[in-house]
Amino acid sequence: MARIRIVSTPQGTEPEEIRIQWVGVVMPLATPEDLVSKPITNLNINRKTDHIVLRTKAIRALRSAGRLNAANFWKRSPAGIYLWFKKTIVSLPICINAILGDGTPG
Repeated sequence: MARIRIVSTPQGTEPEEIRIQWVGVVMPLATPEDLVSKPITNLNINRKTDHIVLRTKAIRALRSAGRLNAANFWKRSPAGIYLWFKKTIVSLPICINAILGDGTPG
């Protein structure tokens, strides 16, 4: 399962103290099965420039990283099924980079 690591604060309308808590969090990308069973309905998501994550898995990753304030914020949020992160603020963890062989530090 492909995973991403957030390396800088995402943009958004959420409070900065919530957005900054994403930095350093590793989470799984949405799988093709996720996208088939729960189709994207948000027209703001651009699959060419964004990484897409199931919101439930993103919340779980925040909890695992000890970012409980952000996890609780997103649990109460009216956001949709998916969250998305610009590819410019994301890196792939080292284990995935080794598999891909692209040499990008994680």
